[in-house]
Amino acid sequence: MTLSIFLISLLSLSPVVFSDDASFQKLPVPGNRSGTEAFAIDSTGKGFYTGVSGGKILSYTPGKGYIEFAYMTKSSKSQWCDGALGTANAGKCGRPAGLAFNDITRELYVADAVLGLHVVHAVFGSIAKKIADSVDGKPFVFLDGLDVDNTTGVVYFTSFSSKFSAGDVLKAVASKDATGKLFKYDPSKKVVTVLLELRSKRLSWLCRQLRWFVRAGWSVHQE
Repeated sequence: MTLSIFLISLLSLSPVVFSDDASFQKLPVPGNRSGTEAFAIDSTGKGFYTGVSGGKILSYTPGKGYIEFAYMTKSSKSQWCDGALGTANAGKCGRPAGLAFNDITRELYVADAVLGLHVVHAVFGSIAKKIADSVDGKPFVFLDGLDVDNTTGVVYFTSFSSKFSAGDVLKAVASKDATGKLFKYDPSKKVVTVLLELRSKRLSWLCRQLRWFVRAGWSVHQE
């Protein structure tokens, strides 16, 4: 479950009331790392997983804290992929953005902003396996959100832009870029397809609500 997308959906679709008694605890990412963007929870619900700059995927549980769970590439294990170096070398280290579990197979799917769609088997120390870095002969430019339909196993993911790379995100925002896309990956067929080309603000909003989009039954209506 990708909590960031889920929370955004709740905030946009229904009123939320926070108790005055609610307490929050900061969980700083260890070391010279930054860039947590999305969170996933496995079927045990005991902790969460998140990706950071430099291509590392961290696991967090209350008793153990953060542990390096998986890596986007072999280079991601190196200290040269930490901090500013990791950001500068995203093409070699990776930059995990969206991530979500298939609760049945326990596979963690990752949309890496630079390296494409990957999958990680639930084994500590794993190197992510690349599924696709292009569709219809066109390379992914800047992948972003991802969610899994646990009923069908189908993976839905988005690109922030088809024009600007992850390093040019400020330019994309300043230019009001609307060239993102919504993709579908069917593990049973091992095929990636384009579902929507985001050429309007309305469609861009829809893909920011990706979890709601999947839960609304897109896959059911498309079959």
